[in-house]
Amino acid sequence: MAQQRLQNYIDSLKNEGIMDGEYEETRKVQTGENPPNFMMDLINSFLSDGHNSMRDLADLLEARNVDFTKVTTAAHVIKGGGNSLGGCRVVAAARALINASFDQDKLRLSY
Repeated sequence: MAQQRLQNYIDSLKNEGIMDGEYEETRKVQTGENPPNFMMDLINSFLSDGHNSMRDLADLLEARNVDFTKVTTAAHVIKGGGNSLGGCRVVAAARALINASFDQDKLRLSY
């Protein structure tokens, strides 16, 4: 039952354009030595870690003098987590932050 609810949720995220096919690729590794709830654990970990990463990123962006290297690092962490789950919008937003950080463009970081 939980697997069906998860699949329905994933399908709705794909239909809304929030997730892409990368999730299916990651799910394929849920065989062998991985625990039966591998994807659920991965999603929960991303949400928990993602919350902390987003808070850290917000603190960096609110600083008077932005440390662009730290912003880039934080955005890469978020991008990596989003990518492993097929979170195409998360990846796109993180990529935009990374590009703005590389350009040291504080105005583009605020969007």
